[in-house]
Amino acid sequence: MQNEDHLKKLQFLKKQFLYNVPVKELIWKDFSDLNVELQEQIIKHTIRFEAVLKYPVNINYQKAFVKSLLQYLEKQGSVIQDILYEEYGRLVALQSTTVNFKHYPLENCTRNIILKEDIRLISDGTTGLRTWQAALALSEWVLSNTACFHSKIILELGSGIGLTGLVISMLCTPQAVYLSDCHPSVLTTLCDNISFNINSDGDENGNISEKCLPERLVDCDKVSVLNLAWEDISPEFCQRLGHVDQIVAADVVYDNSLFKPLVSAVDNLFNYCGTEQFILSCTERNGETLNAFIQLLGQRYKVCDFAVPPQRNFLWPETPPVKIFNITHQ
Repeated sequence: MQNEDHLKKLQFLKKQFLYNVPVKELIWKDFSDLNVELQEQIIKHTIRFEAVLKYPVNINYQKAFVKSLLQYLEKQGSVIQDILYEEYGRLVALQSTTVNFKHYPLENCTRNIILKEDIRLISDGTTGLRTWQAALALSEWVLSNTACFHSKIILELGSGIGLTGLVISMLCTPQAVYLSDCHPSVLTTLCDNISFNINSDGDENGNISEKCLPERLVDCDKVSVLNLAWEDISPEFCQRLGHVDQIVAADVVYDNSLFKPLVSAVDNLFNYCGTEQFILSCTERNGETLNAFIQLLGQRYKVCDFAVPPQRNFLWPETPPVKIFNITHQ
């Protein structure tokens, strides 16, 4: 079909599609010749991709994707393969929903991570039903530092729909991973995403075993979901939870009113669970808010910057910037 350069561009286009990169950012002209055969390959690797048919990328996004390609081909006066019109018609006939699946093809992983999310910025009174850029950057950092999590017990605060926790669970050989949140809709989606990606042995009511914490909703080989507000991370809770080597969190610093319960939770985990490291990823939307939180942590802990890794497995906007912090004992 094509030369090696075309194949690389096709794979990158597939990644953009699976991540729902805005269609205005797709550069069709990068392909030297969008011939009939290449058009078929684009459809095969995007809207007809087997995993997408089972777990659909948002229908409106798929329609916009195909429409963008059709408009470019028409503008260029190119011969258009019938399959493009057929697939566009099929998509138009489908009913749109607010449910969206994103697919993350990762290096050295035999299958994609699949996440169900909501296309709306705010749904059910929360922003936690989407994956935000700090979680993408932190997940990239995790993949660049997998040895840091080997045989460790990890607790993620404010897990949202679960990307970072799933990356750690599936690719870093931890001893155990606790994913936590406290919004009912977020927890439901988080549990769904674990079931899509990891074989879960827990029942729908969270009745795993008598030895499990009462807050635990899902329990499988290495991953547990906890219905856990930061205010509930007390010394007594920490004693029940047991040892935790590391805390991770992404995009949890955006409101000054959250500082007190978050810092208290971190203090109790360090003091009563033997935690030695807190890896925090933040999108710098408001520099004053972020700096105030980091200064507050700096009164208790040693805070250093980690370099944000280049985008290899994940794609995220470069503005506003993401910062990743390493928080340890003084």
